Amino acid sequence: MVEVTGIGVYSCVKTEDDENPDPSTVGVLDSEDLADDAGAEASRICKELIETTLNKKYGDSKSARNHWFSGEAEVNRTDEGESVIDVLEATRNDGDIETYSKHIADWYITEIQSRSDLIIVAPFEEYNREFVAVIKTPFLPDAHEIDTEEVFVEHERIIREETDKSIIYPFYDEFEEETNTERAHVYQRHGSQHYAKYWWRFLRLEEEKHPDEFVEDTIAQRFDGKDGGFTSIEDFVDYASREFDDDTGQEATVSVEIANTSFQIPLSEFQQQDNVQLAKEGNTYYVVLSGTEPQMTVGSGGNKRSLFDKIDDLPRPSDLF
Repeated sequence: MVEVTGIGVYSCVKTEDDENPDPSTVGVLDSEDLADDAGAEASRICKELIETTLNKKYGDSKSARNHWFSGEAEVNRTDEGESVIDVLEATRNDGDIETYSKHIADWYITEIQSRSDLIIVAPFEEYNREFVAVIKTPFLPDAHEIDTEEVFVEHERIIREETDKSIIYPFYDEFEEETNTERAHVYQRHGSQHYAKYWWRFLRLEEEKHPDEFVEDTIAQRFDGKDGGFTSIEDFVDYASREFDDDTGQEATVSVEIANTSFQIPLSEFQQQDNVQLAKEGNTYYVVLSGTEPQMTVGSGGNKRSLFDKIDDLPRPSDLF
């Protein structure tokens, strides 16, 4: 169970005329502050935010990724000669929450392209280990005018529903039960459409491309170069087999649209050409998918339902073509 041990909240306001923006401290709560009623409410809401971000499937989607720290994360960034890693380590290990959380807010607001937002820095305990969460919530114009506890209580719905970015340090492998201080979990809602660079750059993390993005960038370089586009399916298959390894092939997808219906097909299916075939007869095109018994479902998550237990009464391919 997540136990929040401190909370630092900062209103980060950026304007075009301000070349040296400075975060406004909304308030800082240490472990003693969290023990009273108002502090307990702030802790509860922050705890729920952290639990939500911990439950993301990191590494399995474009929105939740595992980033490595770059060499810059070990370079001194504070007047005291501390690096990003030093500050994160101190924050999660009972360091001065007021001093170290302020450093993190400073780095956020001065990062190029960062937005005006509320930044929450919260050390916490889980899995019998210490972590720190950095959470970006929507900008609240009046945040600097009210108490820290009231920010959470009065704006709970907005914070819970619209919080869209978070970082958990250090990386934790739940299956191996091991932490890695050279990596961090990074979440960005709608990361499949836009994965903002400023959110991982301000803590000097390295870029972590999803296989789809890697494939897209690699093919874009080919199109921009002398080779240009592909002349045939075989040309594409040969290229994909040379350029992309098995892991990329299994995780990246290719979109095929035919008759106003779009299919997301793993790149590996084109590399292997075992279960997916494209065919043409006259002016009609076909996508042929073959394999074991298909699953036809409606809904998603807990509401997902299979339409059939078993499908037997199907025509043979020769009956259709």
